Amino acid sequence: MGSSIHVYKFRDGEVVPLDRAQVREVLRPYAPYEVPEGEPVEWVRAADGSEADVGVDHGVTFSRPGPGVLGIVAELVRRTGAAVLLPGSDRPAIVTSESDRPHLPSELRADTVVIPPPSMTGSAIGLVINPQPERRRRPALPPFPYYADPVGTGAVVAADERCACCGHDQGWICTGPVHGQGVPAGRLCPFCVAFGTAAKRHGAHFNEVPPNGLPEAAVRTIRERTPAPPALRDHPWPTHCGDGAVYVGDGVFRCRTCGTQTPVPGPRR
Repeated sequence: MGSSIHVYKFRDGEVVPLDRAQVREVLRPYAPYEVPEGEPVEWVRAADGSEADVGVDHGVTFSRPGPGVLGIVAELVRRTGAAVLLPGSDRPAIVTSESDRPHLPSELRADTVVIPPPSMTGSAIGLVINPQPERRRRPALPPFPYYADPVGTGAVVAADERCACCGHDQGWICTGPVHGQGVPAGRLCPFCVAFGTAAKRHGAHFNEVPPNGLPEAAVRTIRERTPAPPALRDHPWPTHCGDGAVYVGDGVFRCRTCGTQTPVPGPRR
């Protein structure tokens, strides 16, 4: 891959030293040699065999990282909450929370990409480094346990549009209906849906769940943290084996436990 990737933490535009013990704890399992006690890791090897030289000071620098090393970078960022600085003056910084943006040096803030911790992976970093033309600088989507493919079914689309909840262009937008008395005008990004931000800030919900004894966590996830499938229309979310079913597309839900498939009911008359 060439060049170097830097992992630094910032506060009010200044570098905040990373906890070296925490850095060592993350990197030590990837060191292909015996690391003396108290010494920093100087070399890592990823599961795919790719390697990188490592420099540890106030932050961590990965020199000439191979593709698999990006997964190590992502793990370090998830653990420390630091930012990723990529090679090249035209590359954006990567942070794990929108609240981190104001703490970056001023010249980095405008083009920063936000990848929340559950989506912070080596592949997500790779897409920022080498973006696909149709998804340029779009972060990986957050997880939706009850929705298999929100992009393939049109519930989430690539868009250069500001989210009505967080106010930022996250590269993706949800297309389905939003319910609730205090919901803002405009569409929501999938991150504000998946992490419950829209529900907490505006009382938003997206699906109806029948009151048939489902676990509270399942009800809240489906109702408040899952975009509405276009095929579901105004029907309640199907359930099976004491849990919500997973929407797999083409108007079909599948049980998470036994695999039984349930089609979406026809239009109500």
